[in-house]
Amino acid sequence: MANAEEFATTADGNALTSTWRRWVTPRTLDATELAGATLTNSQLWVDQAFWRSVGLWAAIAGLLTTGALAQPGQLDWKSLMLALVLVELLWGAIWRLAGGRAALLAVTGAARIGRVWLPYLQHDSPANRLLAGEDTGIWPYVLRSGLPAVVVAFAVAAVLGQAALILTTVLVIFTVLAWTLRRTLGGLPAILYCLAAVTLPWLLATALFAPAWDERAWLIALALVGLWTLHHWGATRNMLFGYDLPGLVLMGGAQLGICVLLIVAQAPLQLVFVVILFLPTWLAAVQRMAFGRLRVLWLAALLVSALALGQTL
Repeated sequence: MANAEEFATTADGNALTSTWRRWVTPRTLDATELAGATLTNSQLWVDQAFWRSVGLWAAIAGLLTTGALAQPGQLDWKSLMLALVLVELLWGAIWRLAGGRAALLAVTGAARIGRVWLPYLQHDSPANRLLAGEDTGIWPYVLRSGLPAVVVAFAVAAVLGQAALILTTVLVIFTVLAWTLRRTLGGLPAILYCLAAVTLPWLLATALFAPAWDERAWLIALALVGLWTLHHWGATRNMLFGYDLPGLVLMGGAQLGICVLLIVAQAPLQLVFVVILFLPTWLAAVQRMAFGRLRVLWLAALLVSALALGQTL
């Protein structure tokens, strides 16, 4: 009798549990679907070492060049925050497409096997045969990862103005070109990476926050952007190839040009600090040492040189 009552109680409990689950969680939805409360999935994490000269620091250097931080009360902080989000998150998401599937997060199984219902992108179409590759194809990644990043980037750029729209368009062109060259030549061009990581973010911050400069000031500011782009190109070559003579020539020429530029801008005190920060590069080059630990020194030199121009232009 006790066993029968216990069985009945257990059966009633199971029935209540089953009913509760049907009401609260439909069987057709799993945890993955219930975890997505938005149309677009965006995840944030620190992807690089904090002291690497990438888009965020280049944009800050461009801001320092304008001298806008000298009067923080007059700075448009909302526009600055939007610009940093555009450069660091959205432009980064677009540029990551240049690396192909290996540089992207895995798209879920349903997304990977989904078909693109366009006649010129079907399996046997000429366009699909031309663009196929990356194992099972890259189109699901382009449509589900690249397109949302491009749309949101242009939306934010539209708020910031014409300069942001133009530079975002240039970044998209660089990304497509880099992806094409990687597919045809087997490697991602370092110069395009440097343009995307240094030149464009720097130019965006300068265009948004520069005061009414004369022609001389603009030439000096653009020269500094170009020299640091060359320096980053040379440093990247040495990171990729080890002891690389063309990379050392690029770095040496860029460092010499930066020092000359600070002399022209009449910033002798900052010049001393920049020279001190550049010296370990050549000590490491003479000893054939790896340059990885010098990135923090290069970043410091970049910020000091930008701050020097911001105080003198």
